[in-house]
Amino acid sequence: MTKRFNFSTSSFRIPTLLCDFYKVSHKAQYPRGTQFIYSTLTPRSNKYLPYVDEIVSFGFQAFVKEYLIKLFHENFFNLSLEEVVDEYADVILTTIEAGKGKTKADIDVEHIVALHNLGYLPIEMKIIPEGKTVLPQIPVMTIENTLPEFFWITNYFETLISCQTWQPMTSASIANALRRLLVQYADETCDNRFHVDFQAHDFSMRGMSSLESSELSGMGHLLSFVGTDTVPAIMAARHYYGNELPKDYMIGTSIPATEHSVMSSHTKGKKEAVDDEYETFRYLLEEVYPDGFVSIVSDTYDFWHNVTNVFPRLKDVIMKRNGRFVVRPDSGVPEYILCGSLKIAAVFKDSEEFNKKYSYQKYGFTGGEIVLIGGEYHKVSYSDRDYLPAVIKFTPSAEEKGLIECLWETFGGEVNSKGFKVLDSHIGAIYGDSINYQRMQVILSRLKEKGFASSNIVCGIGSYTYQYNSRDSLGFAVKCTNTICDGVEYPVFKSPKTDSGKKSQRGRVKVVAKDKFVDDLNCNSDFSDDLLVTIFKDGELLVDDNIETIRQRLKSC
Repeated sequence: MTKRFNFSTSSFRIPTLLCDFYKVSHKAQYPRGTQFIYSTLTPRSNKYLPYVDEIVSFGFQAFVKEYLIKLFHENFFNLSLEEVVDEYADVILTTIEAGKGKTKADIDVEHIVALHNLGYLPIEMKIIPEGKTVLPQIPVMTIENTLPEFFWITNYFETLISCQTWQPMTSASIANALRRLLVQYADETCDNRFHVDFQAHDFSMRGMSSLESSELSGMGHLLSFVGTDTVPAIMAARHYYGNELPKDYMIGTSIPATEHSVMSSHTKGKKEAVDDEYETFRYLLEEVYPDGFVSIVSDTYDFWHNVTNVFPRLKDVIMKRNGRFVVRPDSGVPEYILCGSLKIAAVFKDSEEFNKKYSYQKYGFTGGEIVLIGGEYHKVSYSDRDYLPAVIKFTPSAEEKGLIECLWETFGGEVNSKGFKVLDSHIGAIYGDSINYQRMQVILSRLKEKGFASSNIVCGIGSYTYQYNSRDSLGFAVKCTNTICDGVEYPVFKSPKTDSGKKSQRGRVKVVAKDKFVDDLNCNSDFSDDLLVTIFKDGELLVDDNIETIRQRLKSC
């Protein structure tokens, strides 16, 4: 007979123990007479994410609702005093006090009793309004106790705050940097920015460390984009940031899309079927999705055969659909797949520009380089007679040209007002994997170089963008900077000589601009120009912004 696990009636998430173990002992370590502890949360450096030069404040409202209110009420204040004391004492007795011959009666629980009797969390949390940006080294949050007997509680929350807030802010900051890059290329190569909202698509959920990580990171992405396949992030955003939002408000969206199991199942075990997926694509485009947007993964077998053979044979089917067929490769090197494997040494408007304006000596051609002249490929050769480069026109392979150019040759499109090619609206492309900021920059640059508008592609954003991060990616840290002891206020700080990057602020702090804070302040200082606003105080949520408000704040930064 299988033994069933006997779940406890109480939660394993004991609110008063959501911390590192050493936090439990700190109450007794502060100087006698300590009444007040004040700490800041600061992104100290973008050394590991240098392209993220602005930090987006985000995730605090979700944190407050889920942990400081919901969890503490359900698992602490709404339980009996006996339950919460027993939970706390049991854990302490069997862990850090294990083997010392103590009993429950020996465990210090007075502070737990006092907090439960109080009935709320006596803390005040101030934040940079969510969606606003600051530069690295600018505090995004402060926290302090509001009753002197609970001085210990401020930094007791350090672990939980750090654990739950770095990820949504890091992902939101990355997404903001991606959006700014896409906007830059939209302004340079497109007639408008309408496509940008959908141009970076979140595929990260399957690679994240947990469902909660997917929600937190995914919500950060949704501040800058609406394209996502992380459905729980949409639900979480509506739960935590849905106040007064209409039911039809678009937090995030996607389109129908195939996966490799769909494509491979159509072979029905016939090895010869992998040589030509024509019938699979035809079935999907004509019978399953005769209208609307649909993304079809196209590299289950021979991607370039599909591009050069299958898609041209299906041109009439594709062009008569009322919708867009989005070609999706997700293997190989993204910049090569989309833009071609050829390295283009230089681009010239026409042969006259090549022959008259630029010399061999200026460009340093040695022969064999690939150049674009009037949008056509040429290989550089060099003449011993005049020491000037000459060029030979040639036709590259599909792999050398890349997907976007191949689709243009098959389906055509139009040239926009800025002189860049835009694919016909019946066809599009998304690369579904491995895109990060650096690769996106290369892809956009190469498309521009070849005369294509940036709107021709959508980038799938996954683990390379959102999972390869930690608290240290932007150096988030909570540090105590001010105390009151025996009625006297003292500024405190951290300043290790072994690492100047870990230096904290000193005293109370106010943020007066996205790139400026003032510290060494005290309780009598003027905070009228402080950008930090109170979001939580004495058990109450004081700010309840919706995601649209936050999105607009971010766009205005």
